Amino acid sequence: MKKAPILILVFSLLCNTYDVFGQQITNGGMEQWAELLNGDKEYPIGWTTRNHLETNPQANFGIKVEDAYKGSKAILLQNFRVSPEVTLGSFLSLGVFDPTNPTKRGVPFTDRPVSLNFAYKYFTSKANPSGFYKAKSIVRLTRWDAVNNASVLVADGEYEIITKTNNYKLVELELNYYSQLQPDSVVVMFTTPSNPDDLVRLTLDDIHFVYDTPASSDDSFVNDEIMVYPNPAKAFLNIDQSQAASDESQLLVFDALGRLQMQHNLSSEVETVDIALLDTGFYFYQIRRNEALVKTGKFLKSLN
Repeated sequence: MKKAPILILVFSLLCNTYDVFGQQITNGGMEQWAELLNGDKEYPIGWTTRNHLETNPQANFGIKVEDAYKGSKAILLQNFRVSPEVTLGSFLSLGVFDPTNPTKRGVPFTDRPVSLNFAYKYFTSKANPSGFYKAKSIVRLTRWDAVNNASVLVADGEYEIITKTNNYKLVELELNYYSQLQPDSVVVMFTTPSNPDDLVRLTLDDIHFVYDTPASSDDSFVNDEIMVYPNPAKAFLNIDQSQAASDESQLLVFDALGRLQMQHNLSSEVETVDIALLDTGFYFYQIRRNEALVKTGKFLKSLN
């Protein structure tokens, strides 16, 4: 098998990452923070929290924490009990707070991502969160129709956060597209339930969009003669090509942003590939043989 063309292909994919993956969420890793004007609270730069709206110095709805999934910081959303009967929920909304229009949501955005991915931890004292007691993640892509003076929904997605977890849970929130239009704005918002339970805690990190990846930029290949398992995978990925052609092939693994993370020559019919050094998260793969793409797919690298 010729190696040089594969290396050229990989270099080309990396050089064209922006064209393939488009816009990303500003400060989605929650690494950059600033103080509110009164100096008693902080907020992640590029985002609006309920701290921008509430003047009560005792109510802190969004806290910078070092319990991060990636990097060194994350945000903890928590509720605040105003009275025994009333608790205010928290929220995190993409976009800089505008005091002249405090309910404004969304930022300019012109791409068509496949999904919104994020990591979260969740606690509530409710035994089985449901209905009104669910936290949520919401994403909406829209385009302004100047003729009809209205906003047109291009795509949306919603994820209900009901699973209590002390360990980070990874979410891939797929977007449902209703139009071929290019959007001009996006809303990304996380909310906690407004209920008498003031022990709600929602930690968020690594919020980002996923686009068509190198693994799917060619026509999709679901080759039943090649099996890639397990999924999720913890430390090893098995590649079974016993039913396929026996030519030497190569495995390429990309992260959710399309960056090449590893490549491995496959020289046997059944091969075990060590992926222990990969960070937890979603990955896309290609299997190529004689310069041709023969299979694509994705897998989750898990902690356990």
